[in-house]
Order: sequence, then C-alpha cells, then structure tokens
Amino acid sequence: MKTIKQIADEIGVSRQAVHKKIKQEPLSTSLQEFMSTKNNVVYISVDGINLVKTAFLKDSLTTNSVNQLSTMTTQYMTSLQNQIDFLAEQNQDLREQLNKERDHSREQTDKLSNLAAQLAELTRNNQILLGAEQSRTNSALLNDNLTSEQSEKNSHKKRWQFWKRNS
Repeated sequence: MKTIKQIADEIGVSRQAVHKKIKQEPLSTSLQEFMSTKNNVVYISVDGINLVKTAFLKDSLTTNSVNQLSTMTTQYMTSLQNQIDFLAEQNQDLREQLNKERDHSREQTDKLSNLAAQLAELTRNNQILLGAEQSRTNSALLNDNLTSEQSEKNSHKKRWQFWKRNS
C-alpha cells in the first residue's frame, strides 16, 4: 500500500493532481474498495495504484494522441498543399505546351492551305497550256490532213491525166 504522495512521485505529477483524479468519476467509485485511511493518511492498495496509473496514462495517451494527430494532420496538409502546387505547375506547363502545339498546328494548316492553293493554280495553268498545245497539235494535224488530201487529189489528177493521154 502506498500514499497519494508516493503514487504522485512514481507517476511524476503533483499530489494535488492525483488527489483531483481520485475524486473524479468513474475512478472514485472504482477506488473505494482499494483505499483505506490510517491516522488521516490515505493508503491505496496495489490494484488501486494500477487504476490510478491507468487513469493518468489514458489522459497522457489522449494528450499525446491529440498532439501526434495534430502533427500528422499538419504534415498531411502540407504534403497535400505541395502536391496541389506541383499539379498546378504541371497543369500550367501542359497548357503552355498545348498552346504551342495549337500554334504550330495552325501554322502547318496555313502552309498546307497555301500549298493547296499553289497546286490548284499550277493545275489550272497546266490545263490551259495542255489545251493550247492540243489546239496547236489539232491545227497542225488538220493542216497535214488537208495537205495530204490535196496531194492525193493532185496525184490522182496526174494519173488520170496520164491515163487520159495514153488512150
């Protein structure tokens, strides 16, 4: 059996803290059977000492747990904020890259449109030149045909006349 002062020294708290804890419910009811008084000094048995130590340990754990939880929450929030900042920066980089790609695509489309217009112009010019060449070729063929027909007529005449003279 130990006194409240001895228990306080073991736990590392003041005698008043132990006395206050012992008077709080539900510990006060649980300790009644483990406490005795001799010469106005309160003694607590080994089982009662364990109950008091457990009560202080729970408070200590709760305080430590709250502090640890607070620290972990702060660290977690900092980590999340860092991730948000990283993702925002990455998002900005991707937007800039997308804008560059769009600009490049527009330039390529413009170049392609210009090339298509040039090709269409060249095709028209080629068709005009081809038509003119065909016209000249047709004229030349027509002239050749006419000349050849005239030549045949002339040769026919000469033959006819040749035969005519011999008869």
